[in-house]
Amino acid sequence: MTFQDRLDHLITEKAAIPAEFALKELINQTTYLSNGEMVEWKGDTHEVYSPICIKTEKGIEQIFRYFKIVKTGH
Repeated sequence: MTFQDRLDHLITEKAAIPAEFALKELINQTTYLSNGEMVEWKGDTHEVYSPICIKTEKGIEQIFRYFKIVKTGH
């Protein structure tokens, strides 16, 4: 088995994910935990791609994305 085969084996098909754990849509995370409370970030962000993927008929697709908070000023 090649290294690529072993990597490809790690990515599952959507049908293998139990319904109660399957994401219905792409998640855009814009909240963060601060002092025990979830706070909505309203400042600048950068899109960050997660390695959480599934196999589909179109190939490997990302199922989770979040936005990196960008501090402006100090």
